[in-house]
Amino acid sequence: MLLAIVTPFLAVFLYIKPMPVFEQSLQKLTDNERNAKKQAGKIHTLIGRIVRPNKEERVFLHFSSIMLKNEREFKLKVYPSLEFAYLIPFFFYVFNASIRFYLHKKTK
Repeated sequence: MLLAIVTPFLAVFLYIKPMPVFEQSLQKLTDNERNAKKQAGKIHTLIGRIVRPNKEERVFLHFSSIMLKNEREFKLKVYPSLEFAYLIPFFFYVFNASIRFYLHKKTK
């Protein structure tokens, strides 16, 4: 019961706490874009149009590619999450397969 009451407040706190860092990164990103005045390359634009036909989604794709390219702190937070997202299911699959093999071998 207590957990059901505390969880929403904890979630809001964990959401609000990193917001200033995100805002700083967003400000840095807009400043860099204004100063550099670079446009995405033709290949990047073509890939964006193929992968994301919606213009709004292309904007977020462009934003995430710039963030991944420029922000070291963002990389340090995102890459481990991506690694776990790909590795943990693989480990579960291997663990499950080894248990099934062991149980199958044991029954014979």
